[in-house]
Amino acid sequence: MHTKGKWKVDKSGLRIRCRAGLIASCESEVRQGIIPEDEHLANARLMAAAPEMLAACEMIKKRLLTHGEWNEGCFYYANRSASELEEPLELLAAAIAKAKGGEL
Repeated sequence: MHTKGKWKVDKSGLRIRCRAGLIASCESEVRQGIIPEDEHLANARLMAAAPEMLAACEMIKKRLLTHGEWNEGCFYYANRSASELEEPLELLAAAIAKAKGGEL
């Protein structure tokens, strides 16, 4: 399980923190020129948003599956074929599994 609470990029743009403390840092990679600073800042923002994105993905998946169903390999939502949701649902499930350290 990941560290609870809101994650934020600190003022340096090199570290991700939460109330509990430091989550991640790439200071040495940026200082050594391994990762360009602008690329690291984009990565840091993405990492800081990860807990909220995971919660949103879980909520979307749960609601879709609550109101939809799989039948003979096809996804139906509101009693209508919703094949366009099959791939996004599979991607959601894979992303959630990856975030939680598992595989499908």
